[in-house]
Amino acid sequence: MAYNPISGAAIQYVTSAGNVASGYYLKFYIANTTTPLSMATDATGGSLLVKCKLNDKGYPISNPADNSTGFIPHVNASYRFVLYVNETDADANTTANADVNIPDIAAMVGAEGLSSQIHGGQFMTYGGTADVITLTSVNTVALTAVATGDLFRFRATATNTGATTINPDGIAAVAAVDVEGNALAAGYIRTDADTIATYDGTNYVIEIATLDQYHTTNLNQFEFGATGSVELIGTGFASSTTSLRVYFPISLFAPPTGFTVAGTFEITEPDGTVIDSGLGNADISISGVTSMKIGAVNVTTSGLTANAAYELRAESSSSKITVNP
Repeated sequence: MAYNPISGAAIQYVTSAGNVASGYYLKFYIANTTTPLSMATDATGGSLLVKCKLNDKGYPISNPADNSTGFIPHVNASYRFVLYVNETDADANTTANADVNIPDIAAMVGAEGLSSQIHGGQFMTYGGTADVITLTSVNTVALTAVATGDLFRFRATATNTGATTINPDGIAAVAAVDVEGNALAAGYIRTDADTIATYDGTNYVIEIATLDQYHTTNLNQFEFGATGSVELIGTGFASSTTSLRVYFPISLFAPPTGFTVAGTFEITEPDGTVIDSGLGNADISISGVTSMKIGAVNVTTSGLTANAAYELRAESSSSKITVNP
């Protein structure tokens, strides 16, 4: 995240008693921790301060020897706000003696951050190995912390082979899990579509990197298939040797009422190896986890490896699954 101002204009700070905080010291920490978070004097992040003194009028100054070097503190993460009475407590991080101590304040979002949110998360450069993934900020300023809800988008160059960790900007390697909280099975992270990792406070939840499954030839925008003999319907994972759960994107104002299945389908491994074929209406049913944004179906089959990744494909030009709004 880039450095953004904590306010739109310079703030005159006051004590908890309502008096001007003359000579007090302002210090930031990573939200809900006592790990110091440096503040920048502007958006470039070129000049960083561990703490700053407030002048005789209560405004932050970058040079404690004068009263004229005022600035608006800039931070690059959500932060703990602590106002100390003296420099000694600020240097020792004695938050118990602080006059004001606010544990969690969300950082302001600048134009760059807003653009990242609009497009589904900050794009990161992929690195590391297939199962030990490192991500590097495309921005010139690296991340210093990750907050719950942060999204990162990347394009992998290798398919994962099993349980996977993700480490953005060297902060920490954290386990990646699927949408149901399970360790990733082989093939979950693909190379033919972007992957989005969302931090839930404990793990990175990985959105399935589905291919574009909506087609201009479909009259029903929630229709999957009916365009080719081996059309990809969705990607899923085996919950057992006889049951496959497949996911695909939908966009509704309310959960779907059901769906219809026409024609037959086959289950393949990611490399195209056919595991089962001739699956129809009797083998495919809607799942209880289907929501307004993600469709999920259960497929009854055989010959699967539990927790492995598989694909559901249409076998003919008339095979299709239609979600009923």
